[in-house]
Amino acid sequence: MPTTKDRAIYLLGAAGLALSIAVIFLAMRAVMDVGGFCAEGGPYEIETHCPEGVALLMTLAFPALFGFGALMVWRGSPIGRGYQVAPAAAWPALFLSLGWNFLEYGFAPPGGGGPAWGWLLCGAIFVVMGGAPLLLVLRSEGVVRTPERAGWPWLAAIGIAVAVGVGGGYGLFRFFAG
Repeated sequence: MPTTKDRAIYLLGAAGLALSIAVIFLAMRAVMDVGGFCAEGGPYEIETHCPEGVALLMTLAFPALFGFGALMVWRGSPIGRGYQVAPAAAWPALFLSLGWNFLEYGFAPPGGGGPAWGWLLCGAIFVVMGGAPLLLVLRSEGVVRTPERAGWPWLAAIGIAVAVGVGGGYGLFRFFAG
């Protein structure tokens, strides 16, 4: 039987996972705004500096993504198998959101000049990399297929945690990267 502590840690993991994906999504857009590549530090002359705060946010967001996902797997175990495998949905969420960035910027690149075919190709690849696993997640015996175990109020709490995480990611990005 799951404890309140199990559920609280699980919700923290869900919020943190959503926050990490939101930060990565927004940081990628900031890099694409300056042409899709940038650099900081090192012995070479840097032509395009990264937008302020983006290097730090990207450096922290990826390990946080895995850490919060691990929290969900760990505390999802006492809640139920469906909740333990729910973090697998982070893969489609990440790749579909980044694929959206590639497609949006591919059709309307900064500075104009017509389609950016490299970004459009990356966008198509990312959509496949996110869409195919999404079909597997939706077909698995995860949270989507087992809501009766914990009931709809618990699923609503997870939804709220994810929404808070996305909002927190936006706020964190705005704080560090303007």
